[in-house]
Amino acid sequence: MAAATNDLKNEKVKLLDDYFAKEHLNFFHKRVTGNASDTVVYITAIPAGAYKLLAAVITDNSIYTIVRCHLGDRIPGAADEAQFLEYLRNLNAHHAFFKYAMNQDGGLYLDVCLTARDDHFDPEMVRTTLNLLVYHMQESYGDIVRWLSKPGDAEKELNGTY
Repeated sequence: MAAATNDLKNEKVKLLDDYFAKEHLNFFHKRVTGNASDTVVYITAIPAGAYKLLAAVITDNSIYTIVRCHLGDRIPGAADEAQFLEYLRNLNAHHAFFKYAMNQDGGLYLDVCLTARDDHFDPEMVRTTLNLLVYHMQESYGDIVRWLSKPGDAEKELNGTY
């Protein structure tokens, strides 16, 4: 997340908690990090065809809210690395709302960054983003998983056995 001011409180938490309760969205695991940025992460699983992927809504005391989905892992430096990176570039070029990124360990993620000051933060946008993510993964994950050495598995990740 971007530089957050250490003396500010994460006001989005109450708004999200109230919204999730009002809408009976009880499928999130809330994790409070207790760090200087007042980061709180809401974790859930989303369907992607035959798979369940770990998704997180990451909030802090900045203007940013990140929706992140772990898609799975690749073997770093695989023989088809150049083709895979071109595939990711094409996905990113065609999907302005979603951004795909791979870390140095081969973890593949899809991110969406929402921005809003506390007085303009709308939890419904988080829900809309998650709905779009689910739709997009239902449409795209079958192609993406072919590039992975290990598909995402929310249950194993949540239980620490991934």
